[in-house]
Amino acid sequence: MRLPSSSALSLSRGIANEGCPGLINPPYCLKIAATEGAGRGVALKLKLGRVWGRISIVQGHILILGRSGSGKSNTARVIAQEASKWIPVLLLDWSGEHAILSGFRRLAPGDGFSLNIFERAGMEDSDHVDVLVDLFDATFHLTPPQLYMLRTAVKNALARGAEGVSDLLEAVEELPVRSYYDHETKMALVRRLTPLAEGRAGRALKGGGWDPAELFRGNFVVDLSVFRSIYAKRLYTLLVLKLLYDHALLRGMRDQIAHMTLVEEAWNVVPYRRLHDEPSVGERLFAELRKYGECLVAVAQNPSEIAWSLSNNAEILILHSMLAREVEVLGLTELREVVSRLKRGEAIVVERGKVRKIRVRQYDPPAHVRGRRG
Repeated sequence: MRLPSSSALSLSRGIANEGCPGLINPPYCLKIAATEGAGRGVALKLKLGRVWGRISIVQGHILILGRSGSGKSNTARVIAQEASKWIPVLLLDWSGEHAILSGFRRLAPGDGFSLNIFERAGMEDSDHVDVLVDLFDATFHLTPPQLYMLRTAVKNALARGAEGVSDLLEAVEELPVRSYYDHETKMALVRRLTPLAEGRAGRALKGGGWDPAELFRGNFVVDLSVFRSIYAKRLYTLLVLKLLYDHALLRGMRDQIAHMTLVEEAWNVVPYRRLHDEPSVGERLFAELRKYGECLVAVAQNPSEIAWSLSNNAEILILHSMLAREVEVLGLTELREVVSRLKRGEAIVVERGKVRKIRVRQYDPPAHVRGRRG
């Protein structure tokens, strides 16, 4: 993403836009307002204070970037809290720091909350097999022989009405072995799947008692910090996004926003890729969900760690303090000095070439939720 020449940043003069002063003036707070749509969702608007006007989010995603300690998580909380007044919001919380959100229900996978990884949501068997294999590949980065063997096991497990990873593990163990190489491939899959079939991960991925559609009808924080394994966190995040996509297909195309999902540590589900590489399943989900009224808010430290399509296609960029070389990755060379000198809580907002400097207000939870973990 590169700013149009007419919008190039001038530090000496600031940015004159809608009668507003430039970046050298004091920043304002981040708030959100919404405009009702005609039964098609809402058009969220970022309100940057009394003077600075609003930035509309009619359709599209938001990308929040910044180094550790720059204020990204607080910005995510502010956006989630304000947007939840108008639409259902789901927050995938990697570190367990968002339980303090008022009006949100915390869900701990494996403790009364579980999702069936084999939920097919009306898909044909062949399509469902491909999607499941993609989820495991994005989680473990499997080799071609492992993918082939896993696909066979998934087909067999589905044919027997599998409900959890333990059923898939059983299907893998039953696969015939024709050579030493087959044995090594099979054992590699067993080693990866076994931790996901046991303990909390096994309970969280078995399903039962939870209608996946309910997850997208209210305001929820899914606390992924209960998992010790990064693979369990990654697979669960991808599974939720897959179920979100299934739900969005049933909801149909929308011309405005009907639901918001915030994804912390987005580099785990939409990692960097080279131009000639195939996009990951997470990246494909990000690309597809926009047209179905989904606003995805991706939070990451550095743009060099995530797929370039996220920054290229984001409706709004919110940039907290970053190294100058990371700002250049975005093609925003004019902003590198400004962004690298931002203080905690300050951010640059970029939307279709328009640039604002803001100070995001500190989220202050009500007294009755201050004691929660987070």
